[in-house]
Amino acid sequence: INTFTMSAHTKTLITIFQGAPKLHGKEDYQQWSTVLLRKLTLAEARGMVEGKDSGPTPPPTPNQQPPQGHGGARATSQARQEEEIYRAQMESYEMQRQDWEKKKQSIFILLVESLDSAINFRATPFQATCDVHGLWKDLKEAYSVRTIADISNLYQGLLTLRHKDSDESETVAQFNQRLRDRREKLISGLGGPLDPETMQ
Repeated sequence: INTFTMSAHTKTLITIFQGAPKLHGKEDYQQWSTVLLRKLTLAEARGMVEGKDSGPTPPPTPNQQPPQGHGGARATSQARQEEEIYRAQMESYEMQRQDWEKKKQSIFILLVESLDSAINFRATPFQATCDVHGLWKDLKEAYSVRTIADISNLYQGLLTLRHKDSDESETVAQFNQRLRDRREKLISGLGGPLDPETMQ
């Protein structure tokens, strides 16, 4: 990843992404993506990861046809004015494009930092261009819980959860919190409220 001077905007993005959860795999993808999308929305960068924001659009090129007829002098003057306007628009576009590229680079770095070290290799194919949309899509395809087997494994883990009372290493409060965390992962995987009757 190329280095660049940290701007005030980049510092704002870092502040927004503070406290972002780590993605470890399928077991916590739904919770991770929900939190990250909220932060991306706040950073006005959700369109980047969803492929809806490809950056600023360059201005249209002015008409380059040479002036003809008796109005040639007037047309030449108009063409010069259009050229000056175009140059000013291009300067503005280049500045906007640079800002957008820096923002995309920042978002890419922050996404990678939210990945557990065991899976951050998935960012490698997208690193050269800081392709945030490609990385986001790849993570979704790899870790989104979509199969019956995935949901079944989460549910079995919830059913088999036991209080670690053999060596008194876990309090009841700690066990209840662990139970809530496991149940939340299952709910996230299902994409909606948990109905015990449907899981029997």
